[in-house]
Amino acid sequence: MKRKIEIRPNFIGWFALALVLTIIVLIIVKNRKQILESVSNLNSDDIQKAYSGLLDIYGKFKTDKSKPRGERNNNPGNLIKTSIKWKGKVETEGNSDGHFEQFYEMKYGVRALIKDLINDIGKGKNTITKLITEFAPPSENNTSGYINTVSSATGKLPNEVISISKSFIKELVSVITYHENGRKVVSESDFENAWQLV
Repeated sequence: MKRKIEIRPNFIGWFALALVLTIIVLIIVKNRKQILESVSNLNSDDIQKAYSGLLDIYGKFKTDKSKPRGERNNNPGNLIKTSIKWKGKVETEGNSDGHFEQFYEMKYGVRALIKDLINDIGKGKNTITKLITEFAPPSENNTSGYINTVSSATGKLPNEVISISKSFIKELVSVITYHENGRKVVSESDFENAWQLV
């Protein structure tokens, strides 16, 4: 006589697995801030070592020339090269652009743009006209057209006083990076990752 083998789900096993996974997720969520802080505290040498694969044989940052300049440089605001020690910045000797900053990841370029905008607003460039004139001077840009674009996109009058808030900075980043690159190059997650590093 053949015995019939009955396969029944092991509810205790599945429950234990679900419990373990839940605990792991809770630990990650609880320690998320510490993880982010430890990553954000990397110095430029640590960052350079971590991203060394992005450099060519001459130590220059590799870029995809088919993309808009700001996107391929991970510098969607097209910030000009300076001596500022931006987090995640490709150092001068590795910069293959020559005129604009380059960053190892988009989040670092977006972070630099956010910090630049917040700094300028804090220094009294607190209208669209003042901010964009500082950001995109008439010697290099169609500044009045840029002001009109930003004013229209944000719903702020060109000479209306602006204040710093996450939502307004997000609008600024969106319109500026679109204007600089001719298309959307900063995703929602790029902005959020950058904002967490500010």
